[in-house]
Amino acid sequence: MTDDTPLPFDLPSVRRKKLTVDFDGGNQSSNAGLLLLRQAERELGVCRRLADAMPDRRDPDRIRHAMFEIVMERASAIACGHEDAIDLDRLRHDPLMKVAVGRCPDSGAPLASQSTIRRISEGSSWQGDVMPRNSPFSIKLTRRERAELIRRAGQYRSAYRDVIRAKIVLLAGEGLANVIGARLDTPRQIVSKWRQRFYTHRLSGLEDQPRSGRPAHFSPCGQGRDQSAGL
Repeated sequence: MTDDTPLPFDLPSVRRKKLTVDFDGGNQSSNAGLLLLRQAERELGVCRRLADAMPDRRDPDRIRHAMFEIVMERASAIACGHEDAIDLDRLRHDPLMKVAVGRCPDSGAPLASQSTIRRISEGSSWQGDVMPRNSPFSIKLTRRERAELIRRAGQYRSAYRDVIRAKIVLLAGEGLANVIGARLDTPRQIVSKWRQRFYTHRLSGLEDQPRSGRPAHFSPCGQGRDQSAGL
């Protein structure tokens, strides 16, 4: 179906004023709780103190995002339920995320991207959850592969298994190892399986192999948390 037919809304006028109903809401956000988080940060200054304590080895002439903005953005994303940095490529345009960081919701520049957050994380002195460089399944993503995996990870009406597989590889591409299973609530064996499949076959390795019997059925993402056995 390519042609959309708008639903008719026959609304009575109010004091001879015509009422018009449309769905062009503009730039909106569902993360209203960030306003409370911003107020708490203003009173407590936790992210500010944390940012001041972090070493910043970047070239001052090329900095677009202050350390406090990066820390506040990451904390805000986690508070909204986005534990994975891969979601920041979309959230960086969220108007209330910008407000929480201190930027104008409409005219303010986009916040730091996922790759910027990752470079800051890799440049810190603590590397407790980073995969060793000599791992036999250390994953290096190309730009095309990362874009495709981000697209798959954001398809929340797709099968739960497909979304999780994409997120596993994206986190492995960031250098994470043992924490992937905990972050995605997925058994370690499943994480290891799909990381190795991608390492060997790249994107095609994330597809199901042909098998006999009745085709498997999986609910869309968000309805299949109990289906990890089929991942």
